[in-house]
Amino acid sequence: MKTYILLVLGASLLLGCSRRDSGVAKQSSSQADIQSRGLQPERGNPDGEASDSLFPLHIYTFDYSDPSFPCEPEGGAMIKGFDTDGNGRLYIAGGKPIRLACYKEQDKEYDIVISNATCNHAIMSLYGDSILFVEEDSRSLAILPKDGKGEVLHFDLPLKETDSIMDGVFRGNELELEVHDNSSQAHSHDEFVRNTHVYTFSSQSSWKRKTGVDTASLPNPQEFLSADAKESLEYYSYKGEHHGMHLFYRHELFLGDIALVDNAGHIRAEASLALLPPVNTCCGEDEHIGWYTSANLYRVKGYSFFLSAYDSKEETISFLEYDLKPLYDIANKNR
Repeated sequence: MKTYILLVLGASLLLGCSRRDSGVAKQSSSQADIQSRGLQPERGNPDGEASDSLFPLHIYTFDYSDPSFPCEPEGGAMIKGFDTDGNGRLYIAGGKPIRLACYKEQDKEYDIVISNATCNHAIMSLYGDSILFVEEDSRSLAILPKDGKGEVLHFDLPLKETDSIMDGVFRGNELELEVHDNSSQAHSHDEFVRNTHVYTFSSQSSWKRKTGVDTASLPNPQEFLSADAKESLEYYSYKGEHHGMHLFYRHELFLGDIALVDNAGHIRAEASLALLPPVNTCCGEDEHIGWYTSANLYRVKGYSFFLSAYDSKEETISFLEYDLKPLYDIANKNR
C-alpha cells in the first residue's frame, strides 16, 4: 500500500522542489523598482530573462529564519497554507504548531495558532469572511474569522479513523478530498484504487454531510491535452481553469514558465516569469521523495497569479504577483 501512496505523492513533485539548508519582513519591491531593472540578468542567472518574460507587479519578501515567520522551526521555507485577498493582504500558515499569520503587504496584522495536526497538502482557503484549513491527520476542519478576531472552531469531518487524506481542494463553499482507506493492505494498483475515494463536503450542517463520486482520484488535467501540448507541458503542473483557459506552470532553478491552454487542449499562449527566487515553496515532506508542493500554494485573483519561492542562501521567502492579462489577450487573439 505504501508504494502506491508514494506514487500519488510523487505525482505532485515539481522539478526544483527539494530540501535546502537553509518573520521579519524584508523590504518589498515596488512596481517602479521592478520595471527599472528591465531585462538585466538576475543574480545567479547570468543569462538574464527571456524577452517574453512577465515581470511581477509586487514582491513581498520575508526572513523565513526568523521565529516570527510561520514556517518549519528546523529551518527551510516550508509552509502549510497560503491565500490572498488579491489586494496586498497575505494569509500564510506554517510552523509547529501550525500558526496563521496575516500580513498587509509587509506588516503583520495578527498571528494565531490554528492547529496541532500534521498537514502536508496546504488545503486552505479564504472564503467570505473566514479562513478554512484542513487538519489532515485529525480528519477535521479549522475555521476562523479572516480578521483574526474570534475563536478558532474545529469540526470533525465524517471520515473513519482508517481514512488517510491524500489530497484536497476547496471549491467555493465546498471541500473536495481524495481519501484512502487504510483498513486493508493494497497488493495491487486495482486494490489501491478500490480503497480510494473522492468525497465532497458541504458547508451546510456544520460540514457533517459528505457525498462520494465514482472516480477514485482527483481529475488528471493532462488527459485532455493535445499530443503536442502533452509533450510540451510534460513537466508542468495544473493550476486550475480561469477565464476560460487552463493554467499550467513549472518552476526550475530561477526559472518559471506559464502556459494557457484552451478547452480543446491546445496551447494558446506561453511566457516566462522574471525575478523568481531559485526554488518554489513546498508544503510536505516524505522520506523517499523529499519535499513536495501543492497546487493549493498558487492563487489566481482576477488576472493576478500569486506564487511563492525561496532563496536558501539569503534565507528569504518571497510572495510574487504577476499580471496575466497580457497573456490572456494573446491567448484569446490566437483562438
